[in-house]
Amino acid sequence: MIMQNYKKFLYILYKYIFILLFYLFFINNIDACIYDTNHNINFKKVIFFSIKQPKLLHHIKQEICVVEKRLLPNNINNIVFKNNLFDQISIIQHHNLIFIKVLQKNKLMNIKFIGNKLIKTQLLLQLINNINIQKGNILDRSKLYIIKNIIEQIYHINGLLNCIVKIKTIIHNNEVSLFIYINEGNIFKIKNVDIIGNHYFSKKIILSNTGLSKNWINNFFIKKNYSTPFLMYVLNNIKKMYLDAGFLQFNIQNISQSILYDKNQICITININENQQFLIKNIDIYINNKKYLINIKQIFNSYINNIYQYKQDMLLKKNILIFLQSHGFIHPIIKIYKQNNYINNNIKLYVYIKTGIQYHIKHIIFTGNHSIPFKVLKKLISQKEGQILNLTCINKTIDKLKKLEYIDNVSLFIHDNHDSLHTVNIIYNINYKNKGLFNINFGINNYKLVLNTYLEQDNFLKTYNHIITNIIKDSTHSYLEFNLHRPYIFNTRISTGINLFFNNPIINKIYLKNIDYIDQIKGIFTYIIIPIKDSIIIKNKLGFIQHKIYNFSSQFSVFDYFTHVKGYKLPLKHNNYYLNEFNIQHILTFNTVSNYVSIKKGILSILNINIGIPLKNYYNSNYQIILDYNHYIPIYIKISHHHHNIYSSLLNLVINSTIGYSNSIHNNIYPFYKNFKNQSNIVRGFNPNTFEPNGIYINSIKQPCNKHQIICFNQQHTIGGNLIIKLTTELILPIYNIKIGNYIQKVKPSIFLDIGNIWNIINTNNYLSKLYSLSNSNILTKLKASIGLSLKWKTPLGIIILSYAHPFNKSIHDAFEPIQFNIGNNW
Repeated sequence: MIMQNYKKFLYILYKYIFILLFYLFFINNIDACIYDTNHNINFKKVIFFSIKQPKLLHHIKQEICVVEKRLLPNNINNIVFKNNLFDQISIIQHHNLIFIKVLQKNKLMNIKFIGNKLIKTQLLLQLINNINIQKGNILDRSKLYIIKNIIEQIYHINGLLNCIVKIKTIIHNNEVSLFIYINEGNIFKIKNVDIIGNHYFSKKIILSNTGLSKNWINNFFIKKNYSTPFLMYVLNNIKKMYLDAGFLQFNIQNISQSILYDKNQICITININENQQFLIKNIDIYINNKKYLINIKQIFNSYINNIYQYKQDMLLKKNILIFLQSHGFIHPIIKIYKQNNYINNNIKLYVYIKTGIQYHIKHIIFTGNHSIPFKVLKKLISQKEGQILNLTCINKTIDKLKKLEYIDNVSLFIHDNHDSLHTVNIIYNINYKNKGLFNINFGINNYKLVLNTYLEQDNFLKTYNHIITNIIKDSTHSYLEFNLHRPYIFNTRISTGINLFFNNPIINKIYLKNIDYIDQIKGIFTYIIIPIKDSIIIKNKLGFIQHKIYNFSSQFSVFDYFTHVKGYKLPLKHNNYYLNEFNIQHILTFNTVSNYVSIKKGILSILNINIGIPLKNYYNSNYQIILDYNHYIPIYIKISHHHHNIYSSLLNLVINSTIGYSNSIHNNIYPFYKNFKNQSNIVRGFNPNTFEPNGIYINSIKQPCNKHQIICFNQQHTIGGNLIIKLTTELILPIYNIKIGNYIQKVKPSIFLDIGNIWNIINTNNYLSKLYSLSNSNILTKLKASIGLSLKWKTPLGIIILSYAHPFNKSIHDAFEPIQFNIGNNW
């Protein structure tokens, strides 16, 4: 009995000692609520542990002590959980003591993504922020699985089907860092797309419409990467294709996908149900102005018993609107309703038209005009005052006005006069182009001054004159040009002007021995420009040109011209020879190109006929005919970039050709200084000096021949010819923007094919020409050609052009330059 009492005593003693030690150990986390026992209120002590923030502990204590007068475990449990700061809570009550143990939630202090390359971190942060996972918030661990699913889903949408996401948390001092590891995997490519249920359209046509057909253009430009947006684009295109063909009940039944994880490929099968085509069976028209009912019916007659297209309503509205606006009705109301007959597969259309007020033109006004005579503008007006307003004619007038000199744009305003006659004023607001340009550059080259000055001014001093002054002085030549242009003479679109120029080549003494001759040119021209149509212009020029020929070598064509035409005898004793001639030019231009900055469509063709009449020996008159033909053909294809957003991109097929021929009118010797020369690199990949024909030289000190020969044939010198053929076919790819630093540079790649050469085919009777077969050149066998790639890079310094060409049809004497680099001004 005594032993049992002793054991019981020890048990009670140990129990209270443990409670006392526990109480002392957590003394900082103990709080108590003491109430007056005289008022029959319980006295209890509440002991918290596992709470590390004193402020949080004090806040919960205040809520328990103030709100609860009778401390019960259920009440305390509700108060603690109400703060949403704890994951778990355990409450133990012993007599007047309540022990509360909690598992506190962690505060998110850092989020880090590791392994993401295709999708930026900012986008991923935005996605998880939408579910309230942000720095500084309490981390809800139940959302970690949601984060994993969201990230994997966004990667799956973009075609990375084997993406794996793992999340790791590191806790320190009740703060947690979130590490999200992403293994993106590879982008899956579409291996094959099968269409099931198609009868009206073949599989080839359907895939071609969606950009998935297997041809070289699609394989080259289109990245067939799988993604959910791309799949939706394909499905929408198929649906639109059938709706436009009249299948109003078309639907896509199901889509199955077979994923080949080992090859990163996916096969798609689309099961469709075409149903039947719908036809337009009947059209009922209701119009308030019965005068135009017959005209409206004629518009609809072509649609009856035809297949109903998905955009039929829009097309019909457009045609009706064009007709009504051409008869004075500016704001008609047009409504079209359709009634589908699913039994007979036809449609009945109901058209309701309220024409509104018919307007007449009271006044035609031009604003912003200060350079073009009013009589010139008046001749371009397609409508007159007092007539019924016709917007179609007005739009044609605007197109004509835009083609006038100096005009940049024309805007239209229609002012309602609100009178009883229902009249309007037509106001054309004219905006002019940049009125002037001035540029001057100085520099030093080879210890000599370099000057380049250019001045251009429209409507100079309000005299309707256009002036151009160009001065160039550098180490290679001096050039001066002045042009005075007067448009709209006699109140017509005819323009006239005068042009003066002077060009003096400057050759370094080191290179004089490689120069056949130096030609100093000066001249004066007057011209008149006569527009025949909007796209056809004739320009006639009449002028005088003087050639000063000096420092010529013993090149045979030079000597032959001076001895036979000028009557000089060898050796030539004078240092300078002057060749004066009158010059007549007829230039015919056909132009349908509207935008010269970035030409994408149109034809620009120029025929230039040049007749030279020497001041003396007029029987040696000569002519030159040059045809430049440039055709720009747009090619539209559908391509996608790396985000799979499909858009229409424009390719350009450009055909540039030049054919020139020159000869003497009376079959005499043609002037050597008018020969065609390879100044613009006819065929890329060849050295410009390797083009036919080569020079024949008489033995002299400047040009000595080997083995004391009287004449010699120099493969390194070209003298030009009287026939030139140049054909360039170029496929210009879409312009790409490349960001370098803070600047965006435009790069234009292209694939080209060059064909051409220069020949001398004039029939001469001298023995040297017969000896070297200069008159029997085979044009076809001596055509040079090359194929290659070109890259144009638009930089702040100018246009840099880099080309690589592979020449073919070459001879043993040709020199090659497969890589060529130059800077140009054209884009």
